[in-house]
Amino acid sequence: MVSAHDAPGHAPALAAVLLVEDDEVHARIVEASLAGAKLSNPIVRARTGDEAVAYIQDSENGKPNAFPVLMLLDLELPGQSGLTVLERLRGLGTPAKDCPVIMMSGSHDDAVIAKARQLGVRGYLIKPVAFDALVDVVHRLDMHWALLPGDGS
Repeated sequence: MVSAHDAPGHAPALAAVLLVEDDEVHARIVEASLAGAKLSNPIVRARTGDEAVAYIQDSENGKPNAFPVLMLLDLELPGQSGLTVLERLRGLGTPAKDCPVIMMSGSHDDAVIAKARQLGVRGYLIKPVAFDALVDVVHRLDMHWALLPGDGS
């Protein structure tokens, strides 16, 4: 896994999954779930909303970051909520406004879920994220052309 901070200049060969998660334990659970699904796509991790936005902006501005094929976005980030991060990203324009996002949260708040949907979130998972739930949501995105299964080795 590559940190979003370290990613510039080291573009992965495949489009990355951008994991925006400040909690180390939750990040490891998500990474293990993705590895268990045998995805070949590299995981780039941002620990703050600012890191995520900077990574996206760098990839849109021609820097050698691979634009993420999927973003897994935590709702509770230091300094700003995942919803605020998502509003910022949607405001950047294409392709940022079209990047599929799965929101992850400990919140069952209907108002938060409705706001996430209004911002175009494609899935909403309650943490801790269960392996089966994450894999199911990723597969339901019908992104088989972008998320490449590994060879199992």
